[in-house]
Amino acid sequence: MQGFEGIAELGFAGLAAVLLFGVFKWMTGELTKKIDNLQSIIIKLIDAKNDMKNEFKELNDEVTDQLNYIEAKLGNGRGSKQRRKSGT
Repeated sequence: MQGFEGIAELGFAGLAAVLLFGVFKWMTGELTKKIDNLQSIIIKLIDAKNDMKNEFKELNDEVTDQLNYIEAKLGNGRGSKQRRKSGT
């Protein structure tokens, strides 16, 4: 009977190994899906950040142009004679 018990133990060990492999394969597939989803979210966030940087640069350029225009109209813009004479 000892031979039969050894075969039964070997069968249960094989069954457990197959089940563990199946669970591992399934979990790996699920993790791969999650990683792919996270990767697409990260790409969208990077694209949004780059868009915002471009928008802020355009806004900064526009504000700078408006300030330069106002300073030129007032006559005391950067580097103007009035500003140099006043010592500021």
